[in-house]
Amino acid sequence: MTKTAEKPYRVISYMARFDVPAANILPQDAIMFREAFEQLGKPENLAMVIHSPGGVIEATEKIGLLLREHVKELMIVVPDSAKSAATMLALMGNEIHMSDLSELGPIDPQIVAGLDPNTGTSVFRPAWSIINTPFNLQDMWKKGGLDPNIVALLAKSLDPTLLDVAQNALDLATAIAEGWLTKYMGISSSDAKRIAADLTDASKFHSHGRSIRYPEAKNLGLKVVKMSPELEQLSFELYLRSIRILRDRRVKLVDWDSGGLAADM
Repeated sequence: MTKTAEKPYRVISYMARFDVPAANILPQDAIMFREAFEQLGKPENLAMVIHSPGGVIEATEKIGLLLREHVKELMIVVPDSAKSAATMLALMGNEIHMSDLSELGPIDPQIVAGLDPNTGTSVFRPAWSIINTPFNLQDMWKKGGLDPNIVALLAKSLDPTLLDVAQNALDLATAIAEGWLTKYMGISSSDAKRIAADLTDASKFHSHGRSIRYPEAKNLGLKVVKMSPELEQLSFELYLRSIRILRDRRVKLVDWDSGGLAADM
């Protein structure tokens, strides 16, 4: 896993739980990546193993820029799931290695739309859905499928500021994806634009958690590689060991060959 016939790779592992919000990709995660990268001696060739539900897009961009400032060849390995912003993180690789179990996901961003009155925690909503709500209401009104009074009441509840935030988030996700696909995967500008638009278009997947497996990723035009048996076995063993460690208050891990850091709730 750490060596090909032509060049050696150092390895960073980024593993997170899927059942707690604190496991999301957050701005402070960049500190763990920086420490790992410094300990590895800022290698030019890096393999990064990812299992993550995603998180904050700005934090994802920060981690990506931190790594790609020095890394020339980046191999992304997904033993199980890299969803949402974690899929975005995978797009900064030169190629993504996937097995039959591996899955990516749509990258339409989720934004904070308020607070849960019962728990006080942030409520996330898909930016794409927020943007398209006015158009959906308009279509319902034109088709006569909804009482005009109800449409008017729902329209009044729309927050123009939230619509603007959602549009900016969607534009940012699309721009980052398009740029990374072109710069790092070597995909043509026109194809990168199409792929980024597809990945951020929730209407194509109907669910933010929809699975994009190897065949679908290949059809989208991503540079994905089917894992070799050796890589699949090694990455899955690493994944299982990490999952066993991620219990109680531990929510995410950044590991490398000589050390590791954990984030707690």
